[in-house]
Amino acid sequence: CDRSAELIIGLLGILKAGGAYVPLDAEYPPERLAFMLEDSVPKRLLTHSALRERLPASAVPQLVLDDSEAALAAYPDHNPDVRAHGASSRQLIYMIYTSGSTGTPKGVMVEHRSVVNLWLSLEREVFAGLAKTARVGLNASITFDSSVKSLTQLLSGRTLVIFPQAVRQDSAALLAHLREHHVEAFDCTPAQLEMLLGAGFASGGEAGVKTVLIGGEAISLSLWERLRKIDGVEFHNVYGPTECTVDATACA
Repeated sequence: CDRSAELIIGLLGILKAGGAYVPLDAEYPPERLAFMLEDSVPKRLLTHSALRERLPASAVPQLVLDDSEAALAAYPDHNPDVRAHGASSRQLIYMIYTSGSTGTPKGVMVEHRSVVNLWLSLEREVFAGLAKTARVGLNASITFDSSVKSLTQLLSGRTLVIFPQAVRQDSAALLAHLREHHVEAFDCTPAQLEMLLGAGFASGGEAGVKTVLIGGEAISLSLWERLRKIDGVEFHNVYGPTECTVDATACA
């Protein structure tokens, strides 16, 4: 799906039904998408009508979120009984594929209990200074596990602000987006943060932003020293392989 409210609705619907989600990026080469669909063996494929033509041929039944009103009308409008489904913390919550840069991509399967552990740790170590009404940005791609850190903020009752794809690729637009939507915390890579700083982020005290999570690649010593001189914003350098449920270490 596109980066939209329907994307989050789809994820929550999958989890409420007792399933695990496997995120697919429509921009991936058809060969990679075909491999992921064959390897993960999903029961359903949730998508948007505008993206269907980008998907490889597959026997997986599709549910088109923006063109399924009649089909959805047949379903109950109440939440399913998780106990009746036999749900537990040991069930899968997602399966996210590695980049495959060293060979064939592999799907990393993560359980609910691991994500809850991540959420509780982030709440204690990173987001403790944020109000329960704070707005947290979703910057990372949904196909990367760093997005899970932002998604878990829904468990805390916070608002999720989805950064549009075009905004993510334009530092000036991203800075304006942060200010317009009063974002108090967001995630980014060191390279993206350097571009944001060049566009004027934190140049005179960034109104609203209190917490920034930096990960995805190594951070240079010069950038870290630059961040240490910025008042009013906490920067957290986080690291962890996909197999470790997003982050294993954090340094502020």
